[in-house]
Amino acid sequence: MQTSGLSIWPDYDRQGRRITGYTVTEDLTASLRDLDRAGRVISDVVAAAGDAARIHSISFEVDDDEALLQQAREDAIADARVRAKTYAGAAGRSVGQVLRISEVALDRPEIFPIAERFAAEEMAGSVPIAEGSQELSVTVTVEWAFA
Repeated sequence: MQTSGLSIWPDYDRQGRRITGYTVTEDLTASLRDLDRAGRVISDVVAAAGDAARIHSISFEVDDDEALLQQAREDAIADARVRAKTYAGAAGRSVGQVLRISEVALDRPEIFPIAERFAAEEMAGSVPIAEGSQELSVTVTVEWAFA
């Protein structure tokens, strides 16, 4: 768990002149790695916090995506080479050396919003969490010289 936000603001009397107390909110980010238990953990946390609980979002991410991104880069370069050969062949030329490669990683985890507020009485069991998939992609631009 990690604190991801903290807010403190004064509460005033009915006339809005005198501070009568303070309201504090803390945002926490929690990482759960056991998807089978995630729904139960979320339900238990909400039940423990009661009416103060707010769940802003749930997102799923690949813990270590570097090997997947590396494979995506290799696939993108191979695809670019096939396309370059097609275009060069259509122009009556052949592909020469690579002049430039640039990459833009488009790694946007899918966010699955759920109800902002849960009442403990409504939670018979656990919050349903369904497995899904996440798309990791890499966009490359490759410039080749003609041979």
